[in-house]
Amino acid sequence: MIVHGDVDAQKAETEGQEQTSALSTSVGESNKANTASMSESLDQKVVQRRIPPPGDGKKIYDIDPMLKSYDGHLDYRYGQYIKLREEIDKNEGGLEAFSRGYEIFGFTRSATGITYREWAPGAKAASLIGDFNNWNSKADVMTRNEYGVWEIFLPNDADGSPAIPHGSRVKIRMDTPSGIKDSIPAWIKYSVQAPGEIPYNGVYYDPAEESTPLFQDKYVFKHPRPRKPTSLRIYESHVGMSSTKKSDVTFYLQEPMINTYANFRDDVLPRIKKLGYNAVQIMAIQEHSYYASFGYHVTNFFAPSSRFGTPDDLKSLIDKAHELGLVVLMDIVHSHASKNTLDGLNMFDGTDGQYFHSGERGYHWMWDSRLFNYGSWEVLRYLLSNARWWLEEYKFDGFRFDGVTSMMYTHHGLQVEFTGNYNEYFGYSTDVDAVVYLMLVNDMIHGLYPEAIVVGEDVSGMPAFCIPVQDGGVGFDYRLHMAVADKWIELLKKRDEEWQVGDIVFTLTNRRWGEKCVVYAESHDQALVGDKTIAFWLMDKRRIPPPGDGKKIYDIDPMLKSYDGHLDYRYGQYIKLREEIDKNEGGLEAFSRGYEIFGFTRSDTGITYREWAPGAKAASLIGDFNNWNSKADVMTRNEYGVWEIFLPNNADGSPAIPHGSRVKIRMDTPSGIKDSIPAWIKYSVQAPGEIPYDGVYYDPAEEDKYVFKHPRPRKPTSLRIYESHVGMSSTEPMINTYANFRDDVLPRIKKLGYNAVQIMAIQEHSYYASFGYHVTNFFAPSSRFGTPDDLKSLIDKAHELGLVVLMDIVHSHASKNTLDGLNMFDGTDGQYFHSGSRGYHWMWDSRLFNYGSWEVLRYLLSNARWWLEEYKFDGFRFDGVTSMMYTHHGLQVEFTGNYNEYFGYSTDVDAVVYLMLVNDMIHGLYPEAIVVGEDVSGMPAFCIPVQDGGVGFDYRLHMAVADKWIELLKKRDEEWQVGDIVFTLTNRRWGEKCVVYAESHDQALVGDKTIAFWLMDK
Repeated sequence: MIVHGDVDAQKAETEGQEQTSALSTSVGESNKANTASMSESLDQKVVQRRIPPPGDGKKIYDIDPMLKSYDGHLDYRYGQYIKLREEIDKNEGGLEAFSRGYEIFGFTRSATGITYREWAPGAKAASLIGDFNNWNSKADVMTRNEYGVWEIFLPNDADGSPAIPHGSRVKIRMDTPSGIKDSIPAWIKYSVQAPGEIPYNGVYYDPAEESTPLFQDKYVFKHPRPRKPTSLRIYESHVGMSSTKKSDVTFYLQEPMINTYANFRDDVLPRIKKLGYNAVQIMAIQEHSYYASFGYHVTNFFAPSSRFGTPDDLKSLIDKAHELGLVVLMDIVHSHASKNTLDGLNMFDGTDGQYFHSGERGYHWMWDSRLFNYGSWEVLRYLLSNARWWLEEYKFDGFRFDGVTSMMYTHHGLQVEFTGNYNEYFGYSTDVDAVVYLMLVNDMIHGLYPEAIVVGEDVSGMPAFCIPVQDGGVGFDYRLHMAVADKWIELLKKRDEEWQVGDIVFTLTNRRWGEKCVVYAESHDQALVGDKTIAFWLMDKRRIPPPGDGKKIYDIDPMLKSYDGHLDYRYGQYIKLREEIDKNEGGLEAFSRGYEIFGFTRSDTGITYREWAPGAKAASLIGDFNNWNSKADVMTRNEYGVWEIFLPNNADGSPAIPHGSRVKIRMDTPSGIKDSIPAWIKYSVQAPGEIPYDGVYYDPAEEDKYVFKHPRPRKPTSLRIYESHVGMSSTEPMINTYANFRDDVLPRIKKLGYNAVQIMAIQEHSYYASFGYHVTNFFAPSSRFGTPDDLKSLIDKAHELGLVVLMDIVHSHASKNTLDGLNMFDGTDGQYFHSGSRGYHWMWDSRLFNYGSWEVLRYLLSNARWWLEEYKFDGFRFDGVTSMMYTHHGLQVEFTGNYNEYFGYSTDVDAVVYLMLVNDMIHGLYPEAIVVGEDVSGMPAFCIPVQDGGVGFDYRLHMAVADKWIELLKKRDEEWQVGDIVFTLTNRRWGEKCVVYAESHDQALVGDKTIAFWLMDK
């Protein structure tokens, strides 16, 4: 037996006798003379190969004693296999001959002409048509034998050339129960799609044997197959999708080209070898007219996909792989077929059940494809011969059998969760015919090609799957262990702290004793079928870059060098904080997801509520759900002052707190008993007739949650911002809604030529006249205008219109309300804010955050991220940044531009470091986000990246220009100073981007009036 090298090395004296008997049985006595002569020629070509006789099939019970309880099923299965082998031996001369159907059916060439045979028992008449006879169905009428095989012999032309030239398009025209039908021959070796046509055409592919130094027609393999690796390292590939280049035809659309066998051979295979793989598994080889099926809706089983090149191009690819020492596995599809009737096997002879099960059993409802009848004699011949064809003709080294689970069960593994109970594998739902076919094809492959590798894609865990057929198993070499790859994706979707090591170990080790598995990082099933590659998972897994050295600011602005003591200290504090966050919280990315820990979080088993309230002596969760009973749900406190309670689901599986329930936390505090809205509440409302707000548990059913439909627009190169307030946006004397703003205002903003809308008053604020700047509930969108889902719909509509949406976010101060805000939350003055006078803004009458507090940093960083993540805002206008950066808050101070004003004792370094952190977090996680800072002081390095030592904003809000317009309107024209105007317009730092505007709420509403009224009143 030849394992490596040229199969012409041996002859088989008895081969002709065996083949003659097989052919005689198959095509009828009238064909004996022709088939005998065919056998004599094959006698010179085919190596004598033997498939060993079956064993007793009993060894499986020694390997897995648990199988003994199912010996009735397994002995019956093995008995069916033995019976089929005996019938094949008797009627076809053995499995070796039976698996060479491609030498009988389809087109076969002899010295005198071409014979074409097709099994089409449902057809009433048949003709061979094509380019060679001008598609004349009367020219070459076929004859039928008793087995439903149609045949025609086309003698050579007078000059000895074949009657059908190489490359001619061909089809078979049949009169069927469904009418006249033109079909591509089932055994066709090549098919193509003509430009501008939808269905494919079969091609008679028979290039000349001879070649010249410049041109070779029929490819001749030059390199032997590599030895089977003891340990496989497989690179899965799709030839068509393997190029990084763009198509010449569609380059202006930037569409990637469909790669070719030749390019894959020359460009991709060397890279695969260099990466250390020893095997390449190729998808989408069998012809498939629907390219988006990734090759799994096969139309022509013996034809390599013509999109990538010719059959000889594919042979050249495989030969190159062998030269590189790579074994080549083919992703073979015998589990189902395309339902195409124009160019596939479906309804081939006009009947529903020729190759497939008839009726409902013959259709796969999820894959939308046809299912083979593995109990049919000619289907067995077709599929066995197909597997052998690819090994013999193209020198593939083995297969990955696709969709084996679907084959082995009548339920196809759909809507079934396999637990490992053996009852699931051996019963009425097992398709014994399909399993016996798998035993036959594995026996044939391993008998004829001992070095071949056969991998089965089974996710069910079928016992004895990788035990040899002789011992009673299914006969695969390897099971494709998909659970491991799925586990990697699952882990990447989770946070590191959610990983369960025991679960990971179980997945990695969950296989049967002695069974070899192909375990992999990813395949197309993870990367393409409803998911994405691990590379993209890792790239999309948000990373905040590590800090730089913070020194570049001195190159950008040399004047800063005189203040390097202050600036280096500031950057050092930033570095120190980043390091502490990395050490204690797992990094800034995790730290900024506090909303997944605090407040209300939902799991499959119930609701957890956590609140940081270190000053409280006792705490209970109260609300509609427990009739406001403070003794019903008492919380526990940990060492960090975090209170927690878990509320398990109700007996019927519903949450303990219904969606829409009002909730509060009742605390025993140093200031007495206090009911507060949870600090991390996602929605709060004011009940009619009441003054303070109530928190609301907001968790609508999945079907009621708003789902974003449109991607974020690209960041504009030049912003044109329309500032708006939803509640004040109506022309009617009413508080407007998110819905009305979405439908009425956004289209007008777009029509006016703006590319961004900045929305004020989003964060909940119980005092409406504050224009949204006295925030009470930082994570809740204002309920005056609608629900959180209404706001999402508004933002999604803006994205559909191509508008980026900026939120006017307030982190500079907070409402001093104690009934429904953060002030005195746990009964102490200094929980979220500075205590004493430093914690109060005397002009704004509000509270000031302590940016040096760990939990305040968590709260504010998470708040910024929440609006970007949950609501898809595209960025922020940070309000009141000047107030944050200085202990004097910019009040009663006139900034002259002297650098001493920015770097000294009046600078709040903690606040500036927080701004650096939040900008670093935003730009690291959302590179397209836009961050504008409202600073009127002119702080140097305000818009320099944090890594370089700056504060990190993208834009400074240049308020001086807008103030200048109002000033000019208040003066007479002759009082205008052109030099002063030019100075105001140009007064910004080198390279700094500014948002310059005509007016905003600061000019139009805060103690002044709009430009329109200034002009009308003039």
